[in-house]
Amino acid sequence: MSEKKKPQPDPKIKSIIINQLKKGVIFEVGNEEHALIAQRAGARAIMPIADSGDSVKRMPDPKLIKTIYDTVAIPTIGRVRVGHIIEAQIMEKAGASIIDESEMYGTGSKRIKLCIDKTKLYGPSFFTAFNLGEVAKAIRTGASAIRITAEDPSGSNGNAVQIVQIHSKILKEIKALQELVTKKKALNPNDAEYKTKLEAVDSEIDELVGDDYKKEKDYMIKLAVAGKITIPVFGSNFVATPADVALIMQHGFDGVFITEEVFENHMSPLKYANALVHAVAKYNDPVALAQISEDLGRNAYGGGGGRRKRRRRKRRPAADDDK
Repeated sequence: MSEKKKPQPDPKIKSIIINQLKKGVIFEVGNEEHALIAQRAGARAIMPIADSGDSVKRMPDPKLIKTIYDTVAIPTIGRVRVGHIIEAQIMEKAGASIIDESEMYGTGSKRIKLCIDKTKLYGPSFFTAFNLGEVAKAIRTGASAIRITAEDPSGSNGNAVQIVQIHSKILKEIKALQELVTKKKALNPNDAEYKTKLEAVDSEIDELVGDDYKKEKDYMIKLAVAGKITIPVFGSNFVATPADVALIMQHGFDGVFITEEVFENHMSPLKYANALVHAVAKYNDPVALAQISEDLGRNAYGGGGGRRKRRRRKRRPAADDDK
């Protein structure tokens, strides 16, 4: 019996799959039970994660991907380290229909320069971006969408507001480059000082692009001409409450990633997951958001996104005057 012919990467199909995730929630999950809860809550996709116990976040166990792929009907995302093509190939073979090339090696503020050629992946992929250069790199290397996270390459903690700030910063970078491109086009070749002015504008463009993103220059200019990020944008990490979800969506994001704490830190994970999914649909309705946010439990906090231990104040010994 002859082997079936392998499907070839198709950009149109990749785009269709990613577009199906828009206006929705993607949940990180740690096991099969989490995946089922996420599906019941209305998740558009789920992303199994691995707890490696250190700062290096590797791909999850392929067996977990297979088990969850056989359990739920929604797409399964395989998380891999930046530049690690072998992890991506394993994840696709295990059943992941989408690849998330978003995990740092935990080596500090230097971003890994080597990226997976995502045009060769069968399914669509995410890539984490924190500035215009990284957005352009995502597009150059074939990413179908980007994630903007509050957890920057330095490893510092963040919150939903920081995600919005990073997004706004990228849009400002696009606008600044757009103004330079427009300025360059407006130069008159018949002007006696045309060459000098052209060199000055090109120098400004090169300065904005930066030495680290020379390969991305043409893609950055295309983004500037478009005046926007041309692939879907998702907010991720430290999106912990319906209010956080609404904040992200109000600022023009296409969807959100929710960390697995939703399944571990709450008395009713399904109720909480439902609230987060509904917040995407009602992000512009304060009345509905207030109702969605009711009775979610004391752990329904924003900000840190991780587990918080409640500190108990030590009672000072009673002084003689107090007795």
